[in-house]
Amino acid sequence: MQEVETVTGERDVVRKAHDDLRKRRLDEFMSGFNTITMKLKEMYQMITLGGDAELELVDSLDPFSEGIVFSVRPPKKSWKNISNLSGGEKTLSSLSLVGLPTPSTPIPNPNLSPHPIRAVGSALIAQGHSATE
Repeated sequence: MQEVETVTGERDVVRKAHDDLRKRRLDEFMSGFNTITMKLKEMYQMITLGGDAELELVDSLDPFSEGIVFSVRPPKKSWKNISNLSGGEKTLSSLSLVGLPTPSTPIPNPNLSPHPIRAVGSALIAQGHSATE
């Protein structure tokens, strides 16, 4: 009986550490995501002289499961997903991503996800949003 309690206690410690790492990963990702979203809006407005851009989580309850949607509203037009834009509009949208903040230091703990800013950029690239579209 003592052995079961010992193993259960060890399991609980490991489970708590795992949950803490997952929470830290989510907090860091959301912090980076919010920073990038704000800077993206500023950059897109500056490039297009009045348009608007937004990054949205496909699944806000689990941001790592589905990805990110990049939508823009070119000046005097309606909101559109980046995949529905013309070539020139895609280029301007992609250029707004170029000036976004980048991490200056690597993440020291390999158990965490990549740096939040790299994670958001990687998600966009994985969905096919690049300056070459």
